[in-house]
Amino acid sequence: MLNLGPFTNVLNTPFNRAGRYQDNYLEQIFGRPKETRYVPSKEAQRLLDEFIENIGREMKIKPFTDEDVERSKIALRNERGAGGMYKPNEINTVYLRDNVPLTTLVHELAHASDPQLSLDNVMEIQKHMSQGPVPDNLGPTPNAVSFFDKENRADAFRHYSREPLHVYEAEVLAEKAADDYVKEKGKGHFNYRRIDEYPRMYIDNFLNEVFTSKGLLDYGNSGESKYNSSVRRYQYDQDQLDREIAQDPRMQEEIQRFSNRMQSINDKYIGGY
Repeated sequence: MLNLGPFTNVLNTPFNRAGRYQDNYLEQIFGRPKETRYVPSKEAQRLLDEFIENIGREMKIKPFTDEDVERSKIALRNERGAGGMYKPNEINTVYLRDNVPLTTLVHELAHASDPQLSLDNVMEIQKHMSQGPVPDNLGPTPNAVSFFDKENRADAFRHYSREPLHVYEAEVLAEKAADDYVKEKGKGHFNYRRIDEYPRMYIDNFLNEVFTSKGLLDYGNSGESKYNSSVRRYQYDQDQLDREIAQDPRMQEEIQRFSNRMQSINDKYIGGY
């Protein structure tokens, strides 16, 4: 049924949903573009009001478009994609897909209140990432150590690991906020995932890219998706790279540093979870 307007203030939806997008077709009657607005559920509106009270900013909710979803599928390397997004250059806006769980809203609001995701911090990290550690990487995958000379691999790994660790910490913080919300307010309404399940995807994708040989990267970029006889000729390259990394003391030191940083993030936000 069409909503001809005006918009309702809140939706009387199940407790575990954040809200729905509604169209106001009256605008077209007066020759103006159709207006689409997010109408939050009662609980979502309470969360938004609480955010204003605690943080001092009124948040707008805008559509997480089909194009955004497709881009998130590529970034996350899964078929589901993300349910929402927060952009540090739009500090008063979160983007949500239609009818997402309340926990998605809690997650994005946690990003919006996270000092680590201030525009200055994010731009500083992007500047750092754009300045490669050494000039010899001419490959299509900037952070893959196989594209670096052996003596530069440890420096490359240390340099390129900064961004995924920053993302991991921000995502763990947001997932912890959603998990806390479920435990405090949403008992009986949610079965939430482990706090580190979603953030770990960013780490796994990074490490898979970093430690995959040139040959297997080329094979993957060719569009092949199955392991078959044609990939066996690339396996030697991968085995050789694995041996070189295992026998490189500096590389092992940097891998341990990376692991220690992940553990410190888990200890900070998750503890004995």
